[in-house]
Amino acid sequence: MIIKDALAACDSFTNCLQDIKTPGLKAEYQSSGLVGTLLSNIFPVVLGIAGFAAVIFILVSAFQFVTSSGNPEGAAAARNRLVYALIGFVIIALAFAILQIIDRIFLQSGVS
Repeated sequence: MIIKDALAACDSFTNCLQDIKTPGLKAEYQSSGLVGTLLSNIFPVVLGIAGFAAVIFILVSAFQFVTSSGNPEGAAAARNRLVYALIGFVIIALAFAILQIIDRIFLQSGVS
C-alpha cells in the first residue's frame, strides 16, 4: 500500500527523486548550469551553422556533378562529395533532433 501511494505521488521524474531521503542527493534542474546553457543556447546555433554549411556543400557538389561534362573522374569525385555532404546533413539533423528530445524530456525546458 505504501508503494502504491508513493507511485501515485510521482507525476514527474524529479518529484519522485525529491521524496527519496538520501543525504546529498539533489534532483533539481539548474537552468543556469553548463549543460542547460549548452543545450538550450549554444548547440542549436552550432548545428544551424553546420546545417547551412552542409546545404552549401550539397549545392556546390551537385553543380560540380552536373558540370563534369562526361569526365568520369570529375563526376565520381563530385558524386562522392555529394554523398558525404548528404550523410553529414543527415547526421546534423539527427543530432538536432536528439538534442531537442533530451531538452524536452530530461531538462523539461520545453514544457510550459
